[in-house]
Amino acid sequence: MTEGVTIVSANDAKVAKFSNWKQIRAICAVNLCAFGGSVLFNWPSPSIPKLLSGDYPDITDEDVSYLPVIPPIVTVLMSPSFGYFLKRFGRKYTLLSIAGFHIVSIILLATAKTKWGFFLSRVFFGVSDVFMFGCLPIYVAEISTPHVRGTWGGAMMIFVFFGQFFVNTLGYYCDIATTSWILLIVPITFFLAFVCMPETPYHYLLKGDRDSAIKSLKRLRDPNEDIKPELERIEEDIKRQIVDSAKFKDLVMVKSNRNSFIIVFLTITIQQFSGCPSFNVYNQYIFQQAGQNLNRGYASMICSVVLAVATLCGPMFVDKFGRRWSIVISTFCCGLVLLVLAIYFVIKDETKLDTSFISWFPLVGLLAYFISFAIGLSVVPFMLQGELFATNMRGHASAAMNITICLSISATSKLFHYLMTSFGLYVPFTFFSICSFLGMLYCYKFVPETKGKTLEEIQRLLKQHTVET
Repeated sequence: MTEGVTIVSANDAKVAKFSNWKQIRAICAVNLCAFGGSVLFNWPSPSIPKLLSGDYPDITDEDVSYLPVIPPIVTVLMSPSFGYFLKRFGRKYTLLSIAGFHIVSIILLATAKTKWGFFLSRVFFGVSDVFMFGCLPIYVAEISTPHVRGTWGGAMMIFVFFGQFFVNTLGYYCDIATTSWILLIVPITFFLAFVCMPETPYHYLLKGDRDSAIKSLKRLRDPNEDIKPELERIEEDIKRQIVDSAKFKDLVMVKSNRNSFIIVFLTITIQQFSGCPSFNVYNQYIFQQAGQNLNRGYASMICSVVLAVATLCGPMFVDKFGRRWSIVISTFCCGLVLLVLAIYFVIKDETKLDTSFISWFPLVGLLAYFISFAIGLSVVPFMLQGELFATNMRGHASAAMNITICLSISATSKLFHYLMTSFGLYVPFTFFSICSFLGMLYCYKFVPETKGKTLEEIQRLLKQHTVET
């Protein structure tokens, strides 16, 4: 046999394919909670017009303005406790608790008659977001091989955008109560699908339960696959990290942690300040201002489905071009599209030129923006969150990232509304365009390439300051 040549038998290929399928199944099951979170996050979009239609006379414009704001505030307040829940209950059961919070939130939506019922519903949803954004990327990173993680690590955003399409469509045709009772199917389905999935081997090894870790790996890999090398590699990584301190302050005091924190913090901030959350909430208003003949509800559905389909291709794009180049290309394209849209609104609002013959342009522009967002910005920050932090720091890091996401969502939504009402639509589009271009420069210079590397390799490289860029 020629030395240096590896022959892969057909049987080996089948084993690898079967092993990948078991991981993909678990990833899809856990991401049903992201679908449910998206449904509740985007619930105000089709519901606010109905709340103000007269069926709820006690609810005012001021009241509904709090509906998108309450969940991020609750998430920020609850995030410091996330590390305790992750350590005490593990990844799986922390995620399963999301189903309970979603069920309570949806029942309150279905039965609420006053603003307080809706506000309380948003509080329960805000608590669930602590666990979803914090725990889901960790679970996916810890159960998957580098190849599967590269292709499926960004699946969360696929489920998020399909959830957005689902609730926009359902909420457009059904009243609030009917919509809510139908939505109960989502958390129940998530619970039934995910309760059968294994806990991560990392959690068991952190607890000193090696036998359970072996069982977990066997459930996630082919039963005939030799899991001993992988198990030993995880054990070595955990033993090395246990001797390190795992306090919240170590996110910034330890250099490797600080580098990871800065990278993930800034990529998530860039993601949010590219404007996507604001465009999701206000796209119907944008279409109205553009003078669209197209029904605003239909236009919103078109945006949701294009974003969802584009995000299906996002992980494949990221797997082909790598994390770094995907987010660089994505931020550049987002900035360019937003700049063009800003120019359109300057011409429309600040000049006497007739733009009625291209009143379709904002819809096409937003579709181009959402496609650009999907190929990198939508998935890479969450992939990096699951990859760059050491095992003993993931709980603290996820809590910090929860706060980052929620504060960014609140800030961008309020800023968009203020700039839009005070100056015109071209100002927020210009602002988000500038943020995207600045984000592109940062990502090009500082985001590391982690494609094809195990979590242990990434940690070693971070500590050696030799992560490939």
